Amino acid sequence: MSEDVKRKPFPTHVLPPKVRAMAEAVEAFSTTGHDMPGVVAQSALNCAIGGGVYVTNRARSQITPTTTFTVVVGVSGGGKSVVGGLLLEAIFENQRRRQERFRSESLPVFRARKMEIESELKRIDRDAIKPRKGQPDEPEARIKRRTELLRLLDQVEFALDCPQMISEDLTVQVMVRILNANKSRLILMSTDARETINNIMGRYNNGKPDDSLLLKAFSGEDYNFSRKGQGKEMENLSVQKMAVSSLLMLQPDIAEQMVDNEGLQGSGYLQRTLFAWTDNHPGRASQSKPVPDEVKEAFNRLITVLLDTYYWSEPRVFFILSPEAEAALNTYKEARQIAGGDGSHPFWTFQSRDTELVIRIAAGLHAGLHEDKSHEVEISLETVQAAMEIMDWYSGFREMIADRMADKGGDKVMAKLRELATLHPNGFDSRDAQRKRIAGMHKDAKAVQAILDQKVREGVLAVTDEPRPKYRFALR
Repeated sequence: MSEDVKRKPFPTHVLPPKVRAMAEAVEAFSTTGHDMPGVVAQSALNCAIGGGVYVTNRARSQITPTTTFTVVVGVSGGGKSVVGGLLLEAIFENQRRRQERFRSESLPVFRARKMEIESELKRIDRDAIKPRKGQPDEPEARIKRRTELLRLLDQVEFALDCPQMISEDLTVQVMVRILNANKSRLILMSTDARETINNIMGRYNNGKPDDSLLLKAFSGEDYNFSRKGQGKEMENLSVQKMAVSSLLMLQPDIAEQMVDNEGLQGSGYLQRTLFAWTDNHPGRASQSKPVPDEVKEAFNRLITVLLDTYYWSEPRVFFILSPEAEAALNTYKEARQIAGGDGSHPFWTFQSRDTELVIRIAAGLHAGLHEDKSHEVEISLETVQAAMEIMDWYSGFREMIADRMADKGGDKVMAKLRELATLHPNGFDSRDAQRKRIAGMHKDAKAVQAILDQKVREGVLAVTDEPRPKYRFALR
């Protein structure tokens, strides 16, 4: 299977108008590259609806959540904080506004109620020891009332948790508590996700991937959590129909560790994740153009409307596929299954997820087009086709990850060349290859060049004459 020797840019042109305008404006402001703003803007749509929306067909025979896992890879100094700060501002602001309202309006009421309950419990305890004069001792009534008060106290203490949409921490214990207190919904979001990824890879789990909760959340399943709490009492929490989106931005070195992690390969976490190695680079202040106020306001208003309408929706709502869109998805799924061949190459494990991911992406694009009326309009064929174009772009990276999985333990030179192709989508030079030690630990530049020349003759690499030769993959 061949691929373009130069990877195509992210298809920003298929994004909804307000989202496209903001992505292009952020690109012009950051001057760090084209791909990252488009990827983050597209992912933000799914973060904004993922908590409360499912996609189905008219027959309701298939139901798909709308959360997505996205990993955005970019070099240090390449604008991750700037791009993320602008495109995710409305999500953070929505959380801040909800938390501020909770602290000023709801929290004092809950605290006052808690004090009243605790005061009455103390009075019952005193009466049990020394009944008040003229009042009969009624143990059964006292036990019944204490039981009612303890039940109410549990409810009030649960309500004391401040609403939270966003977290950078990823341990099962922390996530279960957040989900339990926030309608089973959460967004994992960070512009520097090194620590989050280290946790996923098992820093607190004896080196074994700690991704079981994420895998269940991706499918909208329940999660039952039990452990010994304070006082050695068993703590049991059951989170129903979890909805977790993630948008994690990180540097290339931690991304390499992530895709090479055998546990994440085997669990299916990588296959569920949309990876994007972006073309970002250090920006040029002299070329920066301010983001127009009207563009920023329109985008932030869109994200806010989606959060208020769909993220917190109770009960959760459905976006309906049009018959034409459903037929196109069935054709797409069949083509992906055929492309998977006999399953001997690990890429089939990625392709088997492609149709589901297209549906999720299409839901985000649909919401960007129709905003708070999205549940009243069917997802069109055109929107699904736009999602397929985006998915095809992500597939280039998914293919590279699958090839690295296939190469592991086999041809080490090919494995390192594929790694170079992933890290340098627009081409790598002989110095990059030497740093990657494709000829071995102690071989010199001449040995590296001999390998590159051989791979060009074999048709594996294509070479371009620039100020210095650059190499790109000609074959997968």
